[in-house]
Amino acid sequence: MTMRECFRPRSEPARTFFDAIWEADLGTDPTLVAWQSARDYAQQQGLEVLTLSDVEDAETTAVGHIDYAAKFAWALERRFQNGD
Repeated sequence: MTMRECFRPRSEPARTFFDAIWEADLGTDPTLVAWQSARDYAQQQGLEVLTLSDVEDAETTAVGHIDYAAKFAWALERRFQNGD
């Protein structure tokens, strides 16, 4: 089992956000990549688009964790579920 498979969320939209963050090119800002993924998801679902500040706050919860991409993705998913 690879690291990606080990941490990849099973639920949507966390899985989609995780994939976008994980597949981002080195040197690309993961916050921007996550915001673009969250924006696309919101538009497809007819939801309010998260602000870049919302995404930065979600990213803060993940910094320093071995499962950074997964924690970041779950935090974004919670923002949509809770309407934060």
